[in-house]
Amino acid sequence: MMLSNSWIFSLFLFSLLSSSCAHRSSSKQSSFVQCLSIILRFLFRSLQPFFTPNSSAFTAILNSTAQNLRYLVPSMPRPEFIFTPTDDSQVQTAVICSKQLGIHLRVRSGGHDYEGVSYVSQIETPFIVVDLAKLRSVNVDIQANSAWIQAGATIGEVYYRIAKKSKTHGFPAGLCTSLGVGGHITGEFLTDRPWEKTCFGQSEEVEEQALVFILWWKIKLVPVPSTVTVFTVARTLEQDATKAPP
Repeated sequence: MMLSNSWIFSLFLFSLLSSSCAHRSSSKQSSFVQCLSIILRFLFRSLQPFFTPNSSAFTAILNSTAQNLRYLVPSMPRPEFIFTPTDDSQVQTAVICSKQLGIHLRVRSGGHDYEGVSYVSQIETPFIVVDLAKLRSVNVDIQANSAWIQAGATIGEVYYRIAKKSKTHGFPAGLCTSLGVGGHITGEFLTDRPWEKTCFGQSEEVEEQALVFILWWKIKLVPVPSTVTVFTVARTLEQDATKAPP
């Protein structure tokens, strides 16, 4: 008999709470791994690798999409570990476990937030980073003029997948092709001036506040003419650049 999600979570909480005394002295990482393992076992999912500061790949992964180098100096706080989920259920499980264990969670899509909120926490510790780099599927449906894309994909990957299917369809976004879809699209919804978004997004900051993760987006494709005119208008803050129409 298949178990519903509510039963799974109830069983998980019972198992975790019943063993909490025995594991009171265990590290945050061990507790988090134990928590994930319990839930994923019920979901018939395997546990993906964790990257701790002692891992050889930890620094490379942490720095992989960082755009503000001042947040990478040794004096800056580092996450307890980095978790790289490979499916939606693992992200859901990470949120549940972080709430249960009181571990602050940072989520990273493309990592282009210049404030470093997707990989640094100077206020709440301990914290972990959930890196969505492995959640980057792009499924284009030309007949429906749409595409389903995962939050870890980049704008450049979306452009490429659309172009592979059609020379007359496109998706209006930005010039920065390494920008994560999660940050770019969520940032559009968070400001009444969406044209302010350039090469960085805000999804990580908002997601960690509300603990709401949008892992898939359905975008509408637009027709692209054979000849496209491109131009740039340069305006300074003194010229009310932030109030320019889209």
